[in-house]
Amino acid sequence: MDVTIDNFEQILPEIKQKIEECSFCSIDCELTGITQYKNLNSFDTPRIRYEKIKNNDTNFLILQFGLCLFKYNVDDKSYETNAYNCYLFPRSVNCKYTRDMSFSCLNSSLEFLIDQNFDFNKVFKKGISFVSKDQEEIMRHKLELDMEEKSVPKSTLYPSKKEELHKQIDTLMAEIDEFVQNENETRKEIKFTEFVLRIFIEKNIRQKYQKRLKYENKFLENKERLMIVTKVDSQDIKTDLEDFEKEIGFSKLIWFLSQSQKLIIGHNMMTDIMQILRQFFTSPLPENFEDFKSMTHSLFPKILDTKYMASLPPLKELILNTTLGDMDKILSKDPFPSVKIG
Repeated sequence: MDVTIDNFEQILPEIKQKIEECSFCSIDCELTGITQYKNLNSFDTPRIRYEKIKNNDTNFLILQFGLCLFKYNVDDKSYETNAYNCYLFPRSVNCKYTRDMSFSCLNSSLEFLIDQNFDFNKVFKKGISFVSKDQEEIMRHKLELDMEEKSVPKSTLYPSKKEELHKQIDTLMAEIDEFVQNENETRKEIKFTEFVLRIFIEKNIRQKYQKRLKYENKFLENKERLMIVTKVDSQDIKTDLEDFEKEIGFSKLIWFLSQSQKLIIGHNMMTDIMQILRQFFTSPLPENFEDFKSMTHSLFPKILDTKYMASLPPLKELILNTTLGDMDKILSKDPFPSVKIG
């Protein structure tokens, strides 16, 4: 199933439930670039490979996160699967909290994705937003301070050089207060001939009622302005917190997957894991390889890399090539048992 900004919030509870019920899950990421193999060596130690990837992949992005959940059925000894292709893209238009993000691409990586018929239009137009855990904590703290400040009653705003308008502002705001309290009224009209008066009524409405009221201005024939004030249905009011949660986007799923502590299986996972930590948890990554291992273990305590397993005895003698395609062919034959997928 393709998961985009159009259906992510609706399908998120289902994915979370499937994660809780699954026996294990597998992941695979499509990135805008990876460390070129000419820079890597088969004799590299994990520490050296980590340093090479960390220093070269700082600005690449995960564009698609593939998640497949496997649930074992004891009765017929088969696995039920649920697969999700999640398209990701950092969003800034119409976003209040996230900001523009620059990222890098490798032409060879994009050419590979093109050869696989990857849908770039879906990524750029429908990709789900995300933030790192570091960013989320900073943004949430700022939002809480803003919400606390907004909850404090504010004094009525007046123009400093037009004291003759103060009484009119008080009168009109009292009328608007009465309109808000009257459940039978849904619309109020106010005529203005004074520009400054209209501007300060708008300021006071925004300050006092925020999203509970909306207004529009129309020109009348006699050069007056007509302000039409209407109430917003409480079900249609999106709070700042709701807007914030929406912008967190896909990160909510990754954090839930981490908290579930389910077994995560992948192939040649080091780059994927490093990018997941950088994109959804913290950036930059730790300088020290041991610190990276500790962080990874604390967030994803159960990781199984099939390429690494295939390079160790006793599988090493049976699997001569650890590329994913070759392994699929080898594992589908004897002496490996077949696995039933329901």
